[in-house]
Amino acid sequence: MKAAAERGDIDMLYSLIREDPHVLDRIDDTPFVDTPLHIAASLGHAKFATEAMLLKSSLARKLNQDGFTPLHLATLQGQTKMVDRLLDIDSDLVRVHGKEGKTPLHYAAERGNMGLVKIFLFYCPSSIQDVTNLSETVLHIAVESRKFDVFSLLVFQVRTSLMKGSQKTEYNILNWGNDVGDTALHIAVKTHQPEVVRVLIDSNVGLDVKNSDGFTALKILELGDSQVNNGEAREVMKEMLRCARASKTSSCVWWKSSKPSSPPTISTSLTNATEHLNTIEGACNVSAPPTSSTTSAVNHELDIALEGQPEGNNGRIAKSLPPLTINLLERWYIDIKRVSNDVSEESRSMILVALVLFATVEYQIVLSPPGGLWQEDNNNSTATHDKKIHPPGTVVMGNLSFLFFMLLNSLALAITTHGIVLLLLELESRWWTINRILMNTLTFLCYLISLQTISPNNSLFALIIVIPATVFILLPYTHDWITQRLENRTRKWYRDEEQCNGY
Repeated sequence: MKAAAERGDIDMLYSLIREDPHVLDRIDDTPFVDTPLHIAASLGHAKFATEAMLLKSSLARKLNQDGFTPLHLATLQGQTKMVDRLLDIDSDLVRVHGKEGKTPLHYAAERGNMGLVKIFLFYCPSSIQDVTNLSETVLHIAVESRKFDVFSLLVFQVRTSLMKGSQKTEYNILNWGNDVGDTALHIAVKTHQPEVVRVLIDSNVGLDVKNSDGFTALKILELGDSQVNNGEAREVMKEMLRCARASKTSSCVWWKSSKPSSPPTISTSLTNATEHLNTIEGACNVSAPPTSSTTSAVNHELDIALEGQPEGNNGRIAKSLPPLTINLLERWYIDIKRVSNDVSEESRSMILVALVLFATVEYQIVLSPPGGLWQEDNNNSTATHDKKIHPPGTVVMGNLSFLFFMLLNSLALAITTHGIVLLLLELESRWWTINRILMNTLTFLCYLISLQTISPNNSLFALIIVIPATVFILLPYTHDWITQRLENRTRKWYRDEEQCNGY
């Protein structure tokens, strides 16, 4: 059987089974052994491994004497096609823990194998939650191994995940402490990785989380408790954390992670960066909260400091990687989708009933506006000072009151109708998108016709409908645009076959 696995000979496999039908059962009964699937996986015999796995699926989860499953061995050997084939049959294999409690994802991150990390996250996004025997997440391992590109991808996955419970998962993973309570931020400051610190600050990581020694990341920097001696980088990270903490305390502008529009044309060492910190220091405190220009200045110094540094030392992200920033609209979309996905069916039904009632009231207001409608073509008998002629069927309320009241009501109706449709059914088919737009458009047009009928004049009607109509038109297109944008970015990350096959 070993010879058949080494050769990848499927015919020999079945020949051995004909001679002894229980040959795979006996191998499976052995507690820790290199099965034919282990051998084939490590050598890259994908067809043989697939055949053996289909014949005896339990072999795929079996540990050998070294504590590795077949998927572990394929990962360690960089067998991308083999990994893809195994996960195509059983995607949960990536969550099987081996030696030291590490999963294949942990080993791929440790070795910086970006292609395999993408495949694992594509097949099983929840595998990012698995921890080792030392309570380390894959983020801890990526930071400890100084694999910044892998770390950035993992953070992007955590921040954009739309799975049920992903909001809580994002917070837990970014602030998870290992067996000594160190989060990814603690490890980053101990190993002096400013780029990692900046990504974590952008991701709203907890700055006041303490490890088992009772130290925050900033306290570790102030005490000089780190694994490397790099005073310049330490000062840069201290200023970053101080500004971020002051910004949160004073509810100021969030930390900006993008580079200046006109980056420096010459390389500058970390020493040059710290020469400017004295001018920045003092601006980042609670009494004098940092402005956007101040935080940009610190970021600018960090970018200059890292310019020209060896990629292996500071883990600068590869130039081929797509941007990781999440803009305000994308953040809003992700938060809304997460809330929607976390809502139970019972709560969803209650919210739907409430939205329908709101929409009914908002539509009924046009049919029966406050104060009523003029019933005849003459002056209001209760207001003899008003000499204007009021056409029958127009509102009695004053022009200014009518303007603001109907503006807010129309805006509420535009948002409510889209909310009902998105909450009721959010199918991905093209025909559903067309029907959704058509249904909402016809309903809103009927509303506008009714509103125009009761308006005192067309000028007032035009002022009222500008903002609600704009919101009504842009809201579904903005939703679809953000959805497509995130899907394209995710697809570029996870299924870039050319880059995956390059590992």
